[in-house]
Amino acid sequence: MERAPASEQPLMEEGEARPSRKSITMWKNAVQDVQRAQKMRSRGLTISRAIPTKKPPHFIAGSRAMLASNRLYWLLLTVPLALIANALDWPIGVVFGLSCAAILPLAGLLGEATEQVAIHTSEVLSGLLNATFGNATELIVAIFALQHGLLTVVSLLGSILSNTLLVLGCACLAGGIRTTTPKFNKVAAISNATLLQIAVLGLLVPTLLDGVGQLQRHDATDLQLSRGISIGLFILYILYIYFQLFTHRNLFEDDAAGGAEDDDGEEDPVYLTLAGGCVWLAVVTVLIALLSEQLTTTLEGAAAAWHLGEAFVGFVLLPIAGNAAEHSTAVTMAYKGKMDVALGVALGSSTQIALFVIPVMVLLGWVMDQPLDLQFGLFETCIVFMSSLIVFFIVQNGETNWLEGVMLLFSYCIICFAFFFFETSSPA
Repeated sequence: MERAPASEQPLMEEGEARPSRKSITMWKNAVQDVQRAQKMRSRGLTISRAIPTKKPPHFIAGSRAMLASNRLYWLLLTVPLALIANALDWPIGVVFGLSCAAILPLAGLLGEATEQVAIHTSEVLSGLLNATFGNATELIVAIFALQHGLLTVVSLLGSILSNTLLVLGCACLAGGIRTTTPKFNKVAAISNATLLQIAVLGLLVPTLLDGVGQLQRHDATDLQLSRGISIGLFILYILYIYFQLFTHRNLFEDDAAGGAEDDDGEEDPVYLTLAGGCVWLAVVTVLIALLSEQLTTTLEGAAAAWHLGEAFVGFVLLPIAGNAAEHSTAVTMAYKGKMDVALGVALGSSTQIALFVIPVMVLLGWVMDQPLDLQFGLFETCIVFMSSLIVFFIVQNGETNWLEGVMLLFSYCIICFAFFFFETSSPA
């Protein structure tokens, strides 16, 4: 008897029980969960940490391997010099320069220690750790600046400019050199860019009201408005974290443009145990706090010694030093073809500053009886707003190229050149 073609053969023998629709659905869901878990490791704040397959080395051996993994950590040699420079009565410009140099590797170590802790935790806690410690350097510097009453040199807007134009521009340039048209998760990028615009709108409203004569800076109405907007922005940030980590997690897990980016299957190196990572987090945070206080106390004297304006130091130099870790990570990931990670670092960091760090600073100023409001100056706020618009147009199609990176870098150079001549007026 002639055998029927394979395509015409019945899939099941007669009398064999057919699988139920519920079992088929469960099987499909299980397959999708496995595929999703493999992709989530390179998705910005929603990074999923698989259980490490290798046992972490001893604390000392792991610390040595971690410090040897990045050439930036050679600058750690400047940390003890920066800590004793003030006590030795070195020139104030030298003290400030050493403090900036020492902040660079410490910011990188803070990010690395956060990653090591996140490897040993769940996906949700991993995302919260990245969100909390991602901008710890900027937050610590801003707190000490606030304690010393340096309301006009809080470098938070400069950090947004540095991340959106400098870091993102270098990432697009690096990715465009490696690949003709790098693609990324459009949903995540547009969400971050839109939230950034809303946050900058919250900064622009009090400034415009002051400009048209409806507010007087640092009066009761201005402070009430700024604190109310800060509470609203902070709530929006919490809702975005919940949206990203819980209700719509799948939108941030899927590959951009139908899976254009391939996962190379490489596991994150495991240098430390959970306890070891927490020890490094504590040590680095204390060192950054000490150097941040030294930075803020020597800023005005260093600006005068270097013949630079406080605006240029606060909006250009300090953010570049504080964002060294983000800059290095974004460029490296973009060159490896992981544009989702690069954009998660650059845009995600800017969004966290605008929706979390700035509102927290305003509320802390309320507690510390410092009249910090959301008025960072008309020129500064308008520059940040225009930059957020440029970034939105860059990321809206879910792909980029090296020319767009050059455009972002050129925009940042224009702003830096303008701040070189800009003089910040003293607050009323």
